[in-house]
Amino acid sequence: MQEAFPELRRVAGFVGAQEHFWCVSPTGEIVDPTAGQFRAEPKADDYREFQPGDEVRVGKCMNCGEPIYAKVESLDNPKHHRSACSHECEDELRAAFS
Repeated sequence: MQEAFPELRRVAGFVGAQEHFWCVSPTGEIVDPTAGQFRAEPKADDYREFQPGDEVRVGKCMNCGEPIYAKVESLDNPKHHRSACSHECEDELRAAFS
């Protein structure tokens, strides 16, 4: 969408509690071509842009498959990526590969 309409700014954030991406026009209008995936059409107040320190999903546990969440300062910092969701899962992974 942004490629076809370069005046749009791509935004990462949340719709309610769900992580999501959308676009914003130069006048501040929300342009969300994928809004239909939500049960109810989101209203402008439902969108919140990512702020440093927000908790986001940073991976999927290689042991149990649960999502891994962390508070991050940046969405593109690979140091936040982890392979296990807890110390217990990390111990089980180490044992499996020993």
